Amino acid sequence: MTSPHYVAQLAQKYQDEFQRNAIETGDTITITAREAVSTVQQKVDSIAPTAIGFKDYFISVVTDFKETKIHSNDILNIMLWSSILVLGSKITSTLSHFLLHPFIHLVFDGSTALYLSAIFIPVYVHFKQSREPLSEEKSRFRLLAYAGIQGLIVGYIQQDSFLLFSDPFAFLGLAVMGLSALFLHPVLGESRLNYLVAVTGSGFAVHFVIGLLFGQLGFIYLLMALLYTAAAFILLQYYLNPAETKAMPHLYMYYNFIAVMYIQLVFYYVFGYTKEDYKKLSVVAEKP
Repeated sequence: MTSPHYVAQLAQKYQDEFQRNAIETGDTITITAREAVSTVQQKVDSIAPTAIGFKDYFISVVTDFKETKIHSNDILNIMLWSSILVLGSKITSTLSHFLLHPFIHLVFDGSTALYLSAIFIPVYVHFKQSREPLSEEKSRFRLLAYAGIQGLIVGYIQQDSFLLFSDPFAFLGLAVMGLSALFLHPVLGESRLNYLVAVTGSGFAVHFVIGLLFGQLGFIYLLMALLYTAAAFILLQYYLNPAETKAMPHLYMYYNFIAVMYIQLVFYYVFGYTKEDYKKLSVVAEKP
């Protein structure tokens, strides 16, 4: 058999094999895709009742204003330590922003950092604190250590964002809410709704006044302050719900911190202007 003829036969053979396997692969992909869609649909169908049940439960808790025993001292401790966690995270994120982000970049990239700060560490801390609680003091400082680590990562993620230093001082709002919870309890403690509105509203008022004094009042600032307030309101509603456990108030401290961090990350990715972009937008807005 001559070489050209053999090459032609070999080429024809490979062509036939390619066509045959391409058709088989296409059929396999089609079948797999149908099975995947069916599996996902089954999962969605099985999860949907649970999700609807959780939604109904969430709404029932948030809108439940029946009278209950309010321990203002416990709320003070929760809000003050939430404030300390946020402040500790703010300090480490500032260090990361100015000094440490090149070293953090050597360890992981932005997507890994986001996964660690927003998913892995919060889930790990939740189960660690739930299953292996320490003494009150050790639990608080363990949470502070995790908050500091998350602050380093968030500072790295937001290393070129104007939001890192232009958002409301969440730790001040939380601290004021804690003090208000203590001092307003003798006056409004009998009315759960009025009490919570006054406590969380005091935090929003602090954000508003600070924003006014420093000339930072704007859509993004006010919306972040409003979301900080709403998150604190919801968490306090859960804490005051008789059906919820009171055995681990440290988790509520951490949840408050996590809520603040999530709000900051969402705003970073939605309004994630760089500092230079923000300066340009500010200049354009100031032009007549």
